[in-house]
Amino acid sequence: MAKRTDRKWNRLGIVIGFFAFGLSCLFGMQFEIGGGYRFAPSSFNHNGFNIDLGIWNDFNDRIEFDITYHPHFSFDDEGTQSETPMDFWNFDFGVYVPILGRDVGRTGYRFGIHSTFEYGNFYTQYAQTGDDPTDQDLWDAWQDSSYWFAAGLYGQYHFDPWLFEVSLGLPIVYNPQNMGFMDLLFGTVQAKLRYFVQSGQYQFRDHLVVEFQLSNRKIGFSVYLIMPF
Repeated sequence: MAKRTDRKWNRLGIVIGFFAFGLSCLFGMQFEIGGGYRFAPSSFNHNGFNIDLGIWNDFNDRIEFDITYHPHFSFDDEGTQSETPMDFWNFDFGVYVPILGRDVGRTGYRFGIHSTFEYGNFYTQYAQTGDDPTDQDLWDAWQDSSYWFAAGLYGQYHFDPWLFEVSLGLPIVYNPQNMGFMDLLFGTVQAKLRYFVQSGQYQFRDHLVVEFQLSNRKIGFSVYLIMPF
């Protein structure tokens, strides 16, 4: 009886394995990883390095995760370095689902819906009570963290090797203490320009991409690698 049960589980495992393999072949995935630099147009104090992570399939359903880090110091208008209350972070998570243009491949146009969730103290207007940050400064830096959830539309067009994308949305949940009128009006309006670096001699499966990002809240430059799996 035990051997028969083991055979049953082995067969089930083989069937599941072939099913998973078939799904992976049917829905090819792409993974992207890279890094760059971000800063807020409102104040150069809000600047830092970022890590770009993303995953998408052949139908261009896409998930992006962007992490921005601001180091433990800042510069005033005269270029003098001063210590800030703490390290500043921003986490930006986005989902893009095309409705029109869901063709297999990367070229052509896309038009669909998207949502974004953002959280962090990257945009906090910090003010220190003395030369060195106090516990209250640390608390205030996180207490005034910005957060928002927004949803809207996006459009994309790829004419190789260039890709242009525009997205806009409406903030649904947000921190009113850290969101001004311009943030609410234009905060989710964002434009991206991507250039896929190509070789005139070889056809690589991996893609090296240079990206420029512009919005009301941040300006960024990134270089990352797209790898199929």
